[in-house]
Amino acid sequence: MLHMTAAVWSVTALADYRDDIGFTRLAAELGGAMPSGAGIKVVQVEASESTNGQVYMPNTNDLEFTGKSFTNASGASNDVSGHATTVGRYYYGLQAGMATGISDVAMYLADDWLSSFLRIGQPSLEPATETRQIQNHSWIAFDDSLSTDAVRRLDYAIERDGFVAIVAPNNGSGTNLPAVPGHSYNAICVGRSDGDHSAGGTRFDEAGRVKPDLVVPLGATSFTAPAAASAAALLLQTATNAGLQNAKKPECVKAILMAGATRTQFPSWNRTSARPLDSTYGAGQLNVYNSYIILTNGQQTASSSNLVSWTGWDRTGIVADGTSTYFFAVPAGTAMTDLSVVLAWSRRIVDGNPSPTVFDPQPEVLNLDLEFWSASNHAVVARLDMSTSIVDNVERIVQKNLPAGQYALRVLSNTNCSYALAWHSDVLEQPRFSSIVLSADGQATISASIASSHTYIVQAADSLILPAWSNLATNLITTNLMQFIDPASTNRSRRFYRIQLADP
Repeated sequence: MLHMTAAVWSVTALADYRDDIGFTRLAAELGGAMPSGAGIKVVQVEASESTNGQVYMPNTNDLEFTGKSFTNASGASNDVSGHATTVGRYYYGLQAGMATGISDVAMYLADDWLSSFLRIGQPSLEPATETRQIQNHSWIAFDDSLSTDAVRRLDYAIERDGFVAIVAPNNGSGTNLPAVPGHSYNAICVGRSDGDHSAGGTRFDEAGRVKPDLVVPLGATSFTAPAAASAAALLLQTATNAGLQNAKKPECVKAILMAGATRTQFPSWNRTSARPLDSTYGAGQLNVYNSYIILTNGQQTASSSNLVSWTGWDRTGIVADGTSTYFFAVPAGTAMTDLSVVLAWSRRIVDGNPSPTVFDPQPEVLNLDLEFWSASNHAVVARLDMSTSIVDNVERIVQKNLPAGQYALRVLSNTNCSYALAWHSDVLEQPRFSSIVLSADGQATISASIASSHTYIVQAADSLILPAWSNLATNLITTNLMQFIDPASTNRSRRFYRIQLADP
């Protein structure tokens, strides 16, 4: 039997994490139109906090849970769980959470969820049907003979029922990735922004897949998961609006959250064509603002003649050996400072036994690739990047400081399937010098027109023949005008300057 434990946790006083993940900014911009997760029904699965009985329910009298309804899906809890209470605060709490409008919560004991919902080790039964939109799993179980069955059953249920599952890795950078539910393909695994969590490759059911998918700036994985689940609830409520319903699919929520993630917090963040995510930080740090903008920019379809906008998403089907191409353009006089693209699809689980009395979950091989091309007049010209993992069910491309021109994203598949594609970018006017004033001794005071709230680098050189550029200034400017003095310009016959946006 799988042995459960809560993801190791402790309460650490942190600055408001919501400032760091774009929630505060989004709430300030939307005001009364800010989504709250209202109408989204959720599940919280907890390991027992005691070895002497069922202790998995939060303190339902906590003031953060005022107005919320709890269902004991696993029967009576012998006591209140402090772990479940804190998880609930980040998930749907009125103060610590983001989805404060969630009011309907079903609570499961992890052992019971495995046996009565997933029905592991019961080959005559499929998993039970999930009617709620989100499951949060701030608990872990390690390798066992039933681990593969559990992961496949969870992936099957997610694809069949269309709910979003958020799972936690373990705490501690030296720990192994938990077998269940952390090895799930179709769930979203959420680690810590400080990197102090189990990370790297999966060990079974295709070894080498990268987890976590995202990180959140909180001090325990038990809390990063419900924070991400809270963000998912905001997106799911928003996706009930006309034209956005396809975004409710779990692979689409996953793609939108991951494409909106930021990387500037992690100087060492990297990916390769074969490894789509950073081995520690996944796609990056959750950013609710970016993901909301992706979602509300609307679904945009592949086309051989039309352009998609700089930010958006699609959820559609593709045929075997097919290609879907999304063209976009960066206008003259501008640069795309950061492009973040995620392709996600659900692992498909089928019943491998023809007997109607046996359920044998077996995976089908689905492999999709993502490519990035330069283009001209809606024709691809040169491939600039690609993401072609043979084990992950996500692909990721990032680009910085793209000059003006036309580009294309291409999705390729080995079989008939559905996929979600999400992309986010920032396009800014190119900085330009507006004036140069020389003092009596030849010292130059230089002004440049820029986009506010970005960091720029100003450099100088004495020649354009094999120039040796030296940095004069690297500044975060909050206005549209940057001014600087070049003390080295005196007593020189000529001096050359350039200004560029720093890497985002």
